[in-house]
Amino acid sequence: MLYEACFDALPKFMFAPGEGLAGKQTPGTAAAAHMTPDKSRIACFQFGCCLVRLAAPGADGSMLNVLLDTGLGCTDVPSYIPANAATRPLVDTLRAVGVEPAAIHMVVHTHLHGDHVGWNVRPADALGDDAPAVPTFPNATHWVHADEWGYAQHEGCPWAELARKKFGPLQARAACMYALHSYHA
Repeated sequence: MLYEACFDALPKFMFAPGEGLAGKQTPGTAAAAHMTPDKSRIACFQFGCCLVRLAAPGADGSMLNVLLDTGLGCTDVPSYIPANAATRPLVDTLRAVGVEPAAIHMVVHTHLHGDHVGWNVRPADALGDDAPAVPTFPNATHWVHADEWGYAQHEGCPWAELARKKFGPLQARAACMYALHSYHA
């Protein structure tokens, strides 16, 4: 895992004490290790993504670099992230393990919440703050499940505007693909 941000406690409104991310009751012993002493909130929370390096076919020994999600990003950071959160840009973390952003071949998005699509785009460095965003991973194809993408296009979706911001420059470069199959239990 490549962690981008870690902070000491999630704001109290995020989860009820003893409840997991899906609102399911967590076992008492497991919850205690991750809760603040007063048991009012999660004590430490990290945001990140996963880099998968696969041996690519061929004799040159090259690697296929796949990111699962792109983390928080440097713009439009969700308001629930504390201002004092310890952060390290994903691009710096990748470089620390020897992978340049241009060497990412594929990004697979688990879903389109702001803490999963943040580094899809970044400000164009040399062009100033008003410049349009550019893809962070210029050689990557981004994969999104068709149902997730369809929901993100609906005006009732809480992250519809963010999805437009974080995917618009990718769509302009034809760098998005949508899984066509829907799997229902």
